Amino acid sequence: MAFVLVVALLTSVGLLLSFGTHILWLSTGRMMPAISALGLICGYLWILGMNAGLPELFCYGISTSIGLVLGILTIWVGYQLQVDEFLLLALAISELVRRIAYYADHISGGAYGLSVTESMNKGDLFFYVVGPIVVMFLGVMQVLAGRPRGLRWRIAGGSKEAAALIGLNPNKIALGAGAVLGLAAGLGGALYAEGIRYLHPDDLGMNIGLSTLAIGISARPDFLAMDITLLGLILFMLPDFLRLVSFGGANRFAVHEMILGVVLVAGALRLRKTH
Repeated sequence: MAFVLVVALLTSVGLLLSFGTHILWLSTGRMMPAISALGLICGYLWILGMNAGLPELFCYGISTSIGLVLGILTIWVGYQLQVDEFLLLALAISELVRRIAYYADHISGGAYGLSVTESMNKGDLFFYVVGPIVVMFLGVMQVLAGRPRGLRWRIAGGSKEAAALIGLNPNKIALGAGAVLGLAAGLGGALYAEGIRYLHPDDLGMNIGLSTLAIGISARPDFLAMDITLLGLILFMLPDFLRLVSFGGANRFAVHEMILGVVLVAGALRLRKTH
């Protein structure tokens, strides 16, 4: 049962990060595979705050606030760069955050990782709460995506010039998308850290980032919650359940990589049709 709850937690966090990636892409045309790296930073901040004896809710406030700032800063920088330049920068950020976490061992624990030392006797209650929180978040954003706000996201992401012609402020919309990205990263990183009670530099790494990117560019705005949920169940749950398979050796994990590749190709084809 504990294994199922942990997998459910990881999937919920992945869905949250995927949604942030999707909103940024929809509103700005920027692809952000480094949202998992931002989540890693926020997760470390949550654990450091807890180990310093700060109240738990205060630690969540710190994580989400820093995530918000990082998200807004990300899109502010992103709007100064071309789409391909921003993608390369995002990939570089992912690797940079990972390497810093490895070498700043006096802060992050380095290769040994960082554990929560504060006593937290919550049992399984935490795991049962995370899923509904993520479902509510996705539900609210699905409603927003279907209303005029969602249309503004699409117009601004398709063409800043067209958005300006009809009286929209594409820069304001982009900053709002960056804020959503940052909040998703901050909350996702903190939830992951609390659920696992441990963080390693390889956690929330490039595999998670590529999965969130694949889902973000493949999900259809009109069916946002459904697409993100279905793709998330495949990409985030599958690797852990493959560990339970006794045949195929290490080759069985290639199934996940193949599916991820197919989703990325499908997303690329969708991009070609819409641009």
